[in-house]
Amino acid sequence: MKYDLQNNLRFTKENTITLGVETQSDTASSSSIYGSYASIFPAKEIRTTNLHCQDQVSIDSAFFATAGMRYDKNQMFGGVTTFRIAPAYLINSTNTKIKMSYGTGFKAPSLFYLYDPSYRNPNLQPGKSKGWMWE
Repeated sequence: MKYDLQNNLRFTKENTITLGVETQSDTASSSSIYGSYASIFPAKEIRTTNLHCQDQVSIDSAFFATAGMRYDKNQMFGGVTTFRIAPAYLINSTNTKIKMSYGTGFKAPSLFYLYDPSYRNPNLQPGKSKGWMWE
């Protein structure tokens, strides 16, 4: 089950701020029988809630920037803050755009990989990442 609320606030035509909250509950269970082998994965549930905000700015139709932040609160793995920043500059005379972005990420392991009898690894930790792009 997932609930999501997002609102875009536009104070000027050059600036848009996005605010949001989302909560999602994931559930999983299974049971399989292979000959004399029974694989039982009892029902498990985990909830993740996040708050996010983003600011988009445009100046003189040449400089553009997006900056965002997100706080995820995972029931099992706790809270983590991630962000992304992405500026760009347009040189109108040559129609050339120079842009870059940098951000961080967080991904919790699925219930399947934590609890399924055949594949489980209860010691799994969330994945964390950093990424950048320049072009």
